[in-house]
Amino acid sequence: MSSTPPAKGGFTAAADQPLPVTKSNTPRRKGFLISQALARFLAMASSFVALALILNSRDSVYIFGIKFDAYYSYSAAFRYLMVVDAVVGSFAAVSLGALCLFARPAPSARRFFYLFVHDMLVLLLMMSGCSAASAVGYVGKYGEEKMGWMPLCDRITRFCNRITVSVSFSFVAMFCFLALTLSSASNLMSRLP
Repeated sequence: MSSTPPAKGGFTAAADQPLPVTKSNTPRRKGFLISQALARFLAMASSFVALALILNSRDSVYIFGIKFDAYYSYSAAFRYLMVVDAVVGSFAAVSLGALCLFARPAPSARRFFYLFVHDMLVLLLMMSGCSAASAVGYVGKYGEEKMGWMPLCDRITRFCNRITVSVSFSFVAMFCFLALTLSSASNLMSRLP
């Protein structure tokens, strides 16, 4: 047990202090920071690719001489995923910069706790966007016979394929933030006395 009373915010004074740089923890620290930076970059790139794909997803079909259009903006779930991809990509870019700033002098537990909370909130946001789009995409692809909803993807294949790839890239970003959250939690746990 530590005899140091908790400081403001629940951290002990020792947790606020940077770790001493020794030969034993320098390679581990570098590996942690490099993996964090790569995962954040991959999440940012995946989110922006998903955003570009969903913004360019449109298709038209003629049924009995009547033209029907399919755009992402016709579905609230796809509009939500589009906004989530933009927000997550932007937050990933900001957190990549924050990671570089936080790690410069010497990392402290408080700084990495903030990144952990950030990553967890972004993960939850990404999960909600992916879940909503996946549910609507499933109904579009397979229909729901009990409700009388027919599948549409056999008629508007280009639109459905782009949405599927976009949602897949969004899932990649979500799994990157899952890995970041678990990695940050592990790093914080290793700093506990």
